[in-house]
This record gives sequence, structure tokens and C-alpha cells, in this order.
Amino acid sequence: MNSTKERIYQYIEKVGKSTPFEISEKFLIGRAMTHRHLKKLLEEGLLEKEGSPPRVFYSVKKSAEKSFDEKKYDKNIFTKEESDYLEKNFLYITATGKRISGKKAFLFWCGERNFNPKNKAKEYIKILKKYEKLKNNNFYDATNKLKNSFKKVCADKLLYADFNSIEIFGKTKLGQMVLYAKQSQNRKEMKKITELLKDNIHDLIKREKIDSVIFVPPTVKREYQFMTFLERNLELNLPKIKVIKKINDIAVPQKTLKKLSHRQENARETFEVVDNVKYKKTLIIDDAVGSGSTINEIACKLKTKDLSKKIIGLSIVGSLNGFEVISEV
Repeated sequence: MNSTKERIYQYIEKVGKSTPFEISEKFLIGRAMTHRHLKKLLEEGLLEKEGSPPRVFYSVKKSAEKSFDEKKYDKNIFTKEESDYLEKNFLYITATGKRISGKKAFLFWCGERNFNPKNKAKEYIKILKKYEKLKNNNFYDATNKLKNSFKKVCADKLLYADFNSIEIFGKTKLGQMVLYAKQSQNRKEMKKITELLKDNIHDLIKREKIDSVIFVPPTVKREYQFMTFLERNLELNLPKIKVIKKINDIAVPQKTLKKLSHRQENARETFEVVDNVKYKKTLIIDDAVGSGSTINEIACKLKTKDLSKKIIGLSIVGSLNGFEVISEV
């Protein structure tokens, strides 16, 4: 549980009450960002506030987990189709780190927000079906995102296993799994992700006749790296092209950079291909894609050195922004 919002929640839970100023000083974040996190926690029903500016105090509401009563809902509130979709696709990680899934998770999520579960389930499934129509061979083709973002596109194709988040409902099941597997270095969660992806990635390699692979090295140092775990447990019987991540005085993760040009510069100047063996088709695997800069810049370095004729980027989860979607179901 490492996100700033979650650490703020845990801090307030520990001290009882706190002001925005105290939180800003504690976590070394600006006033606007502090209020944004507090507003989100209020909207999620996890905090309550009292007082008036400039003396406003925030405290933790009675635990939503303890107050949630699944029994008050009719077990047959959802149709079989709705139940199947929720059991397969819906995952929720509570503010205290509890992992719940399926219908129970959806009821909990709706209960926190005072939503009608029946109506919200219909809306959720409508959105999922909209995106299911865009999948081909278990992946979303996000190649147009690259073409619309960069003047020089070196990756021949970009695929997502899933979106990181969708409208209204936020992070997808896989998006949450990747986030918490990385942040908490949870190897059980890493294993679940690998099991979900393994067969589809093997099928992709066979279908595209891929003869080499790159696992994008991580920026943030952790004891258990998700990408290292993925590399070992996907069991891809392919030569691995070595790519290193150069860290200067301070490691700057791509996701912290707002400008596209800065993300491009970061990827261009920090990733290096240290190999000289030539291949016909390379698969570059990354855990998450925002702009696509990392995969595209690594692809450019491969093609500049004439190390690969065709390059496919694969992200476990990717940004919905800039993705062409159908407007009607």
C-alpha cells in the first residue's frame, strides 16, 4: 500500500485527525495535490471533515468494510450474465488492502458510493462489451496510438492485454493487479498475473513468428521486481536482447512526466540496447504503457542498429487516452 492517497488515509487513521496543512508537510506535496487526494477519499466515503476554512480537520469514517452488510442484498439481484461478468472481471482493493472480487466486490464498491448495484452493473457490462468488440486474439491493438503521438514511429505494432482503467469504474481488474503487485512486491499477485497472460503471450509469439524478446527494465528499485518475475515465469523459449536502464542522479519514472516530449527524452536518453545479434522479429514486453514512449524509443534503437526487422510492443496494461473506440454498443 504505497500510493500517496493510501498513505494519507493510513496516516489520518493513525493520528485520528489532521489538517490539509499537516498532511502537506508530512508527505511533502503541494496544497492542490493534498486537497485532490482528500477530495477523492471523501468521495470514496473513507474520510469525513469538520470545521470551516482555515481550520478544517479530516478523520476516518467508520470502516466501510465493517459496515458493509452483504446480506441486505438479494442474492439474485443480478442476472446470470451480469453475475458471470462481475465474477470474471470485477476486482476491488479496499483502502486497508483487503482484496475482494466478483459480485461481493461490486456490491461493496456500489455501497461505498451509494449507487444502485443493479443499474450500475448494467452500465459496467455495457462498457465492457464496447471494449470487447475491439479485442482481437485476446489483445487490443493500440498501434494507432503510436502513430497519432509520434512523428517517428519505430514499433510496427503495439498491443495491450487490457486497459489500465476505464471510464466511470476506474482501474480494471488487471490494472489493479499490476499496480498492487508492483507496489507491495506481492509475488502471489505476480503469479496470478503471469497465469492470466502466459497462454495468450505464447500464442502471440507462435502466431507472429517472434524470434527474440526484450523485457523492459524497471526504473524504481525494489527487492522483488515484477518484470524480473514475469521474465522468469512466462518461460519464453526465446533469445533475450539485453536492454539496460541508465540511472542518473535521480531515477525519474515515466509516469511522473506530464509532457510527451519529456517522456520521449527520458526513454531516449536512459534506455540502451547492449547487444549485437540480429533477429527478424522482436517482442518488447512492458508492464504498463502511458504514452508508448519507452517501447517506441527502444524500437528505434533496435532499428538504428539494424538488430531487428520488425518489432511488436506488448503492454500488460495500457492507457485508454488516445485510443480509438467505438461510440455505440
